[in-house]
Amino acid sequence: RKSSSSSSASSRVTSKSLVEEEKTPSDPESCRCGCGSGLCYARCCMPVHTRRRMEESAVEVLKARFCAYKYRCLRYLMLSCAPGSEQTKIPPKKWVRELRSYCDEYPVVSLEVLQTQIVGPHTTFIIFRAHTLHEGQLVVFTERAKFVEQRGRWYYDSGKLINVEA
Repeated sequence: RKSSSSSSASSRVTSKSLVEEEKTPSDPESCRCGCGSGLCYARCCMPVHTRRRMEESAVEVLKARFCAYKYRCLRYLMLSCAPGSEQTKIPPKKWVRELRSYCDEYPVVSLEVLQTQIVGPHTTFIIFRAHTLHEGQLVVFTERAKFVEQRGRWYYDSGKLINVEA
């Protein structure tokens, strides 16, 4: 029993340290949400990032993930991946390093949802274009992402890069 309680304690510390790394707005009531909705962060993606509200669709997961990259919400980026997906097979410390590096090297600017294709009650594909910066230069990439619904919750499952414009 002792090892299981110490294991869960270390998980809490990891989650807490991830939350401490976030770069969320200091005044979420007055700051527009990073997803581009035009709403304030406190009433848009913040409740999703803090798990006070569940995403209701694949598009909402996409927008919340985009915003999470903007605000470096690493914990949400990890929790929003489908259980059993390729990302979840990466050792956690390596996964955190990769997410942190991406957030720092490619600050996100804007998101365009180009196409949504519902292929069944539990699967949706979304083609989107993300505008990011890398070393001060605009980089635009287009991705076809797969989202799945499991046990009443939508998750990002996988993505395929379609195009990169630098």
